[in-house]
Amino acid sequence: MVLLLSISGFIFSLLYLLFEKLLYKLTSAKFMVIINTIALLSFVIPFYHIHSVYDKSSFDFANYSVVVFENGNKSDRAIANIHHMFDNFIQYIDVLWLIGVVIFLLINIVNYIRLIRSIKQKSFSIENDTWIHHFKALECKTQLKKVYLVANTTISTPCTVGFLKKYIIIPAAMINLFDEEEIQFILKHEFHHIISDDFLRKFIIMILNSINWFNPLFYILRDNLTQWIESYCDEAVTVQFEKHQKRKYCQLMLKVAGMEKSVCHTYYYVVGFRGNEMKNCKRRIQKVMNDKKRKGNVGKVLVSSAMMIAMFTSNAMAKEADVVVNKIFSEKADVVSEANVISYEEYAKNSNEDRINFESIDFNSENYEQFYAKENADVTYTIIYEDGSVSNDFGVHAEPRHTHKKEEVVINEHKKLSDGSCKTTYYEGEKCTICGAVWKGDVIKTVTENPCTH
Repeated sequence: MVLLLSISGFIFSLLYLLFEKLLYKLTSAKFMVIINTIALLSFVIPFYHIHSVYDKSSFDFANYSVVVFENGNKSDRAIANIHHMFDNFIQYIDVLWLIGVVIFLLINIVNYIRLIRSIKQKSFSIENDTWIHHFKALECKTQLKKVYLVANTTISTPCTVGFLKKYIIIPAAMINLFDEEEIQFILKHEFHHIISDDFLRKFIIMILNSINWFNPLFYILRDNLTQWIESYCDEAVTVQFEKHQKRKYCQLMLKVAGMEKSVCHTYYYVVGFRGNEMKNCKRRIQKVMNDKKRKGNVGKVLVSSAMMIAMFTSNAMAKEADVVVNKIFSEKADVVSEANVISYEEYAKNSNEDRINFESIDFNSENYEQFYAKENADVTYTIIYEDGSVSNDFGVHAEPRHTHKKEEVVINEHKKLSDGSCKTTYYEGEKCTICGAVWKGDVIKTVTENPCTH
């Protein structure tokens, strides 16, 4: 399922990125944050699974085998070759994925612990009256609690971090480098990050990233979300600004970016004033200085409709890929050899389903084991006797109080498959004529029918 989710998310995100600029013309940076977040969630939320539940294919894939014909079409032949070449690797691919998840989470958790430790050990209270005055004013206005303003000797760009306790961190070297209006800009920016829970949003996305650690587009979209979060923050802070104030705000972004290269970008879950790269600062400046009129609710409706179409398209394509993905990676995938497969046309010419030539069978299997028929709606068992009669009388257990009197039988296993075909497997068998206990041996032959006619 993880791979199918990744395929669905990949297609949806690709469509989103292709039309991102057009979408922004119709709406705001705030709405783009929402859309970008949905695109990331499409990698982990099984929207396509609704269709799979409706057509019962998810149940079929979970419970029944998927047949790969070595002598089938090009797709089946290619998949069969993959199984022959990488069979040992395929069966451990889920283990490798899980190892990647654990390593990804451990690295980011360790980095976060180190960051918090650095903040606690190398931070100190800011005593500058201007910083304190504007911080207290915003704290009172927003009514936020457990927000702390500190200076730090290792962090090199203004940023915010923390769950229960929010730390607005100012680099120690920058405390006395800004005028009063610039200080107000920085604090408004960081307070808006706290109000919007941007730290929590990015931390959750980082956790979800562990599931898709192998998908490069997730990383691209994740970093793209950072830029939209910063643009939305800029948009909210400068919405009432005059032209000269917006210009000074943009100059402040360049000023901070030019002072020192930020170390915060190595931690995705940190929200900072500068952003990630200089080129992204320029994009933010263009958005701040652009006085374009928003389309309001009309734009949101158009963008939402476009995203729903993209979501439907991506999930439909993922649904179409589920058979191929299950044939390659499912533990229930059966690669059927041409030598063991009899076409339905050939089989129908020779006999009906229950007629077996006992004289051609060598009942000398060394692997007989007692057999218990565990049937369900799509898997049934019957016993075929030498005289051609058929029954489903399987003994519950071997009665130990007598010597078994065994007769040779054939055990018929009929299995319906998810693609509408079926596979009938005939096994050598023995049955006690006294207690009814049954033993199963080697495979005699396999018959596949597409579609199933039973």
